[in-house]
Amino acid sequence: LRAGGEGGATHLSGLGLERTQALADAAAPGELLVGASVKALLVEAGGVRIGVARELPGGTAWRVESGVPAARVDTLVGRDEALAQARAVVDSARKGEGGARLFVGPTGVGRSRFLEAVAELATGASPRVVYAWGGDPRSAGALGLWRTVFTALSRASTGGEATQPPLTGLGFSEPEAAALWRRLARGAPVGGHLPAGDVALVDALQRVAKPSGLLLLVDDVHRVDGPSLELLAGVLAAKDTGVALVATGDVDAVPTALASLPVTVLEGLSPSELNALLTASLGMALSPSLERAVADRVRGNPAHALALVRLLVAVGVLQRTEGGFQANGPLTAALLPQGLGQALGARLELLPAASLRFLQRAAVEGSLFSAELVRASLTAPDGAEVLDDAEWVAPVPNQPGVFRFTREEARQVLRERLSPSQLRSAHQALAETLEQEAFTQEPAREVRVADHLLGAEASGAPAACERAGDWFAARGEWRAAVDFYRWALGRAPGATATVVRWQLDVLARAAGCLTQTDPAAVDGLVTPWLDRVPVMQTPGRWAEAARRVAVAELKLGRVDDAEVRLGMAQGPAGSEPEVEALVLGELARVREAKGETTAAVELLARAFQRMGNRTPQSADFFWEHYLLLGRLQQRLGQLDRARVAFTRAAEQARSVGSAVGQARALSQLAGLRVLAGEPAQALSDLERALTLAEQGGDAQEVARIHFNAGRLLVAGGRGADARERLEQARERARVAGWREGEALAAQVLGAMEARAPRR
Repeated sequence: LRAGGEGGATHLSGLGLERTQALADAAAPGELLVGASVKALLVEAGGVRIGVARELPGGTAWRVESGVPAARVDTLVGRDEALAQARAVVDSARKGEGGARLFVGPTGVGRSRFLEAVAELATGASPRVVYAWGGDPRSAGALGLWRTVFTALSRASTGGEATQPPLTGLGFSEPEAAALWRRLARGAPVGGHLPAGDVALVDALQRVAKPSGLLLLVDDVHRVDGPSLELLAGVLAAKDTGVALVATGDVDAVPTALASLPVTVLEGLSPSELNALLTASLGMALSPSLERAVADRVRGNPAHALALVRLLVAVGVLQRTEGGFQANGPLTAALLPQGLGQALGARLELLPAASLRFLQRAAVEGSLFSAELVRASLTAPDGAEVLDDAEWVAPVPNQPGVFRFTREEARQVLRERLSPSQLRSAHQALAETLEQEAFTQEPAREVRVADHLLGAEASGAPAACERAGDWFAARGEWRAAVDFYRWALGRAPGATATVVRWQLDVLARAAGCLTQTDPAAVDGLVTPWLDRVPVMQTPGRWAEAARRVAVAELKLGRVDDAEVRLGMAQGPAGSEPEVEALVLGELARVREAKGETTAAVELLARAFQRMGNRTPQSADFFWEHYLLLGRLQQRLGQLDRARVAFTRAAEQARSVGSAVGQARALSQLAGLRVLAGEPAQALSDLERALTLAEQGGDAQEVARIHFNAGRLLVAGGRGADARERLEQARERARVAGWREGEALAAQVLGAMEARAPRR
């Protein structure tokens, strides 16, 4: 360093500086040249490729090539045949012809990377492409896959604007979009019919798939909820839907609903393919002996191979040289970690303690996690800098602050390394953090809190499970609701009458949900509890639980069993007016089933009298019982009284916001208009009822309305319109599982064909 006097310039000089200046002068724009010392450091550190040497004045220089891909971006090799099969589906989707294929394989075989390559094949103006992951907790619950699909399509149509109402930009009217979103959000239709029978969803899919086609890319399809898979199978089997599917999944867990689709098994890679993968992903090749050792240990599993080599580099067993990776000493397969989990576990142990602690807490939270939630749940330094390590986690697109584990296997290893007490503490901390006001907008918050409190074996778990069950029940996700109600109940009646009363209340709700999906199982759920609880300890709650069993028995056609059950419940029910009114209502249904109409009307009158002006806990009490009363009075020929009952049913349903109740009441009023000789007015009522039934997701009522409208049109001589409505009735009844309705519609259509003039 030479400094000039009196403010003169300062100059640096030396051989290194002169050499650096010579390299800079010789390099072309954008080119980086290094000497021997820097080259040696770069080779040792890895992450770059060294190009050809160049002789310059003063010595040899080497060009530094571009860096290798990030650690988690693994090159796809050895999948040419599978990609060709996937390309055929993509090409079919571009033509709007649909198509489907499943690609299955064991853990670590590269299923997710393969699907990324398929997505690259599908880039372009058509078809519209939606990616979904079966393990996404945001898609949990019935129809979760379809919520993801429609939300992604809506965001793509609106430029990712999150403030728009759901399903904006898909061509639906506001009422259509609102009804469809309610259907998707609730998860299951009224009445417990299979979601595959929801024609409204199929129609909506057909609309968004036209004209360019719709390609669904689903990773881990074996983790998608059952109702979504049933609907997906129905969509793929239908003609002209324009929906295509490429999905990956576990080779040992192909979903039953998709078992008929063509399947390709993604096998392990050959030794040469593994070496090509490692060379492309890590920047240099393995030596021949190392290649053999790795291939013998990983048996074709690319994820295991990558994790293994990265581990060996990290601990210094392998070094980067100009000729490739070299081991410090003899290395055989027996000396290497045996499985992918062992290799990942050893890699994780090399992380700083704070980073490992952060990842372990995130692993307890789930496959996807909010970084802020995990950070807030930790009291020690949080180690959030690990979020920048792409080997372990990656940000979720369009979800700021949300990350996903790049390998589910790594998450499992992280959880397994926690002791039971550490795991319980992590669950407790996450539950307490989720309950803070700052996290009130977290998706499915009630369910996640319940899951964590169960994992923590906390005293608050039963109440949290009750709230989660209520959350699922409100969405129509009956099976999930029953599961959480069971966890809330525990294994035995509580020690106090207050606890037992609460348990029987939860039991009744569980029975109501189970009646929607598996009425034959209700007796096995409820009766053991009733046998262990003294009737007079909580008589009203005991009677309500018994009534729920009778409801299931009636649904199964076991009228005599239901009558006996209700007779046992009637005495204890007298302690609570609403419970007694409900029992009387069910006894009226028993009398109706036996053809004793007058007795049924008398029982309903007693039920209304017992209820009085009280506001029922069951919001549907009044409209359901007014509908039953109207039907009975119509059967007795008391048409004016029936009209009053149906009108009151419609008013009560409107007051509690029940679209299904309004639809059923309007359908009944339309029937009375037909009897009064007002067919035009009846058709108008049926159209209003149809709109409400579609909004409420009541597939069977939709089929019934189409059938009644078709019969009216037949009577009016409008054969073509009648045929269209009857065909819709038959199809809606078929997919709703209403066999009687399907047979009735087919019968009327057959009669129309028989009367049609022969040409």
